Amino acid sequence: MKFCTECGAQLDDNTIFCTQCGTNLNVGTTAAPAEEVVQAEEKPAPKYDHTDEMDADDIHENKVIALSVYALGIIGIIIAALAGKKSKFVQYHLRQGLRFLIVEIILVVIMAATFWTIVGFIGAIVGLCILAVLIVISFIQTCMGKAIEPAIIRNFGFLK
Repeated sequence: MKFCTECGAQLDDNTIFCTQCGTNLNVGTTAAPAEEVVQAEEKPAPKYDHTDEMDADDIHENKVIALSVYALGIIGIIIAALAGKKSKFVQYHLRQGLRFLIVEIILVVIMAATFWTIVGFIGAIVGLCILAVLIVISFIQTCMGKAIEPAIIRNFGFLK
């Protein structure tokens, strides 16, 4: 029999944590309570990363077509739509490219409509710059064989 150093509860000799107060009875060890170990193992997958849903061979074979969506703009979208009909990876990136295109068109319309107001014009320019950065990030992620929804754009409900 051993006793808890904190609350004095009687425990079995092989007990590591006090059943009353949870104190670690192995002083000097860094063992975590069993509850914490279980919680560490149950980490959910990132909710915007869809890479695990794709086939590795599909990603490898169709990466260049998926990259064309981000590198060539509307021409790349047309290429991906025609050449990647059977690829889940290409279809995913095609949807992301269409989202980028729609947001880009909206920003250009805002920029044209507010040309005479400096605030709207500058806002649209800033939006287009942010969009360009997101496209570059998506291109790099696609090069790495990832299918991760782009930040900001993922919050728009169209083309899920």
